[in-house]
Amino acid sequence: VAMVSPEGNLNVYKKKGKVSDLLESCKDKDKSGNIGIGHTRWATHGKPSEKNSHPHSSKDVSVVHNGIIENYQELKERLTQSGVKFSSETDSEVVPHLISFYLAKLEDYKKAVFAAIEDIHGTFALAIIFRGEEDLLVAAKKGSPLLVGYGENENYVASDYFALDN
Repeated sequence: VAMVSPEGNLNVYKKKGKVSDLLESCKDKDKSGNIGIGHTRWATHGKPSEKNSHPHSSKDVSVVHNGIIENYQELKERLTQSGVKFSSETDSEVVPHLISFYLAKLEDYKKAVFAAIEDIHGTFALAIIFRGEEDLLVAAKKGSPLLVGYGENENYVASDYFALDN
């Protein structure tokens, strides 16, 4: 899971195993904030591990991703040449770094996400949060399902109906 704290920090917590293991490992950590993203990851690229698990983050962006990024190697090479250091074996990790790359150039969240999506080949559903933006969650999709759930004092996005089913 990743959350934006009231101070604007991105707090990212990962744990290999069951969701209950994550809950136990986070019981004494800062879970404050109004907005967060989370994902249970299965291995599309790389073995199941904490470093390969979602959310993937850059300094300013955290992302959960369902789908596949067909040109992730090309994007990874391009970002590496611009100084980005990757820590996972996944295709998903290119997304927050690509958005951060465009955010630095365009200084606009919407334009940065649109620019990144233009570069990505494949299918995806994304949920994206930003450091310093405790009231902003961006969701985007291409070819993969993405559902939006509205509730009283709560809203959700999911890539699967069962995530929204009570």
